[in-house]
Amino acid sequence: MAQGPVEEPRIKRHRAARFGPFELSLETGELRKHGVRVKLQGKPFHILSALIEEPGHVVTREELRARLWPADTFVDFESGLNTAVNRLRIALGDSAEKPIYIETLARLGYRFVAPVTVSNAPQSTAPVPDLQIKQIEPPEAGSEIVKPELASHQRRRPFASVRNRAVGATILMTALAVALVAVLLPGRSRHGAPSFHQVTFRKGFVSDARFTPDGGNVIYGAQWNGQPSRVFLASTVSPEARDLGFEKARLASLSPTAELAIFTMPEHSRHALLERTPLNGGAPRVLSEVAEAADWGPDGNLCLVTDRDSVSTLEFPAGHKLYVARGSITNPRVSPRGDQVALLEHPVFADDAGQVVLIDSSGEAHVLSSGWASARGLAWHPSGREIWFTATRSGANRALMAVDLRGRVRQISQIPGDLEIKDIASSGKVLISRDAQRVTMFLGNLDEGSERDISWLDWSRAVAISADGKSILFDETGEGGGKQYSVYLYNADSKSSERLGEGRAMDLSSDGQWALTESANDPGKLTLVSVNGTQRIPVVATGIAYRWARFFPGAKEILLAGNYPKQPPRIYRQRVPDGPLILVKAGLQMGDALIDPSGKTAVGCDGYQLYSLDLSNGGVRSVKTPQCVSPAAFDGSRTVLVTHQENGVIIVESVDLETGRLTPYGTFKPGDSIGMTQATRPRIAGDLQTFVYSRMQTLSDLFIVSGWS
Repeated sequence: MAQGPVEEPRIKRHRAARFGPFELSLETGELRKHGVRVKLQGKPFHILSALIEEPGHVVTREELRARLWPADTFVDFESGLNTAVNRLRIALGDSAEKPIYIETLARLGYRFVAPVTVSNAPQSTAPVPDLQIKQIEPPEAGSEIVKPELASHQRRRPFASVRNRAVGATILMTALAVALVAVLLPGRSRHGAPSFHQVTFRKGFVSDARFTPDGGNVIYGAQWNGQPSRVFLASTVSPEARDLGFEKARLASLSPTAELAIFTMPEHSRHALLERTPLNGGAPRVLSEVAEAADWGPDGNLCLVTDRDSVSTLEFPAGHKLYVARGSITNPRVSPRGDQVALLEHPVFADDAGQVVLIDSSGEAHVLSSGWASARGLAWHPSGREIWFTATRSGANRALMAVDLRGRVRQISQIPGDLEIKDIASSGKVLISRDAQRVTMFLGNLDEGSERDISWLDWSRAVAISADGKSILFDETGEGGGKQYSVYLYNADSKSSERLGEGRAMDLSSDGQWALTESANDPGKLTLVSVNGTQRIPVVATGIAYRWARFFPGAKEILLAGNYPKQPPRIYRQRVPDGPLILVKAGLQMGDALIDPSGKTAVGCDGYQLYSLDLSNGGVRSVKTPQCVSPAAFDGSRTVLVTHQENGVIIVESVDLETGRLTPYGTFKPGDSIGMTQATRPRIAGDLQTFVYSRMQTLSDLFIVSGWS
């Protein structure tokens, strides 16, 4: 009778395992080297135990997660597991690059590669006490205690009375109940459920908000009823709000002495100005023309995020470069002591997926929590020991989280809707907005003056349209799109959408046969996808992060903007899928580009400048336009259709690339523009009439919450 392959026996937990100079007791968790005990904490022990139970076999990261953390535990798993494996390697004197014991299989798991021998562990002859004593180890970085393990450190008194034991048991059970309630009900204070006080009541979008220094009032910026953004002062006890009189302004920060930092948009300017003005009135003073975000420290020093040549830089104090990000920076907040800055860093351009980063006074960055699919809003707890932020691991429904300075993450609260923390007062009260957000996609015709909603899920972002107007490439990066996002192709004839795969949409070939997609997690990975679903071809990695990419006619080559780490983006061309990068132009900033049907010229814009780039020799011609426009389609060799928004109406004009002269072409008006915070650049098909675009609509309610801890 033929025998099947003999499997390696699994090591039982009551045995001891020996490998190299080490001996591990699977019963007690003790690790010894040449007989001398080596300190090994709980999670590294469990990882080592799992690996040597199956020597030579891969133990996946998900299997380790299930073993290390209960299913109902919320934890920054990636950071916690990496930390535990690193500590285990230190204990063993092992190396990830040249492993002797533990081999890493990228994105999959780990494998124990050293020979393992098994023997029975010697049994202790000492009497076993009737009450086990458990040593509580210090928490590891990246972990979170959700359910405490309680242990007694006192032996029973052998002649204690029944009454004394009953009283002791009652006290113990009461303490246990109190501890469990405190831990298992995140977001509830010791004094009961949190209370919510609504601050805003009008229909629109709240951009940012802060408590006044005394905590008695709230300053916020908002767009109400479809009007431009303004700044308001609201009482914490009254529903009334006072307009502070700033035109087209949004709040950036509020100083300890009640000075406002606000962004204003001057006429015919391509970038908002950061201005400083007293809350009680006075002439504003310009602080920066390149700032993207700002925060005042407790000593009055200003912290800035600046954008120069599309590189996001943290300055603190203003003018002193402290940190340069690989992607973009949002929500910089100075610590209560003024010696650190916490921020959200987003590796993928124009995407809110990101991580919480702490920057110390020397400029060293510490990633406290990563892997968030959406992260918006951040504030320091007044104690200075935690940073509170709003984020989600997948989708777009953000919860209120906290991370301490060692990287331990806990969930404070989650309620229906997308949360965004704005501020925390010295009293502990929290200023937070609850947002209802959707990205809606529309297909229309300029000649008919009509459009219809063709959205698929909750975050339908239109990216490209085929020349015949029959196929539309879009992605879903919200709750419905999943953690890795999803790319779809909409068919105008069948009025249906087909999923092409994971990632973010980049471009669609003019014949509608090939899509270009980008990894949701890695801005350096592109893939060619045939729309019939038969081919997925990775584009060779070049080490750059792609900002945008467009097909040349024929789909054999792409034009792209990309940057190496901490360097400004440049414009390249690349044959796909395996050609090298060829530099077309350095020092030219274009937010996006159109390529003419001949493949000789690309047109892009930067503020009020429209650029025409010769793709053969890198020559550039520019014209200044009266408005900040976006190219939508070529309508001739010298003219391009461009779009811009004005009072909720999207205006299409034809611009002469030699003179900059604009000629009206058409308009279309969204049906409901209230809460419309932004719209994607409309794309116009080859008939110069069919268009597609998406718009984000956000409706916000601002609350003050008491009782979260």
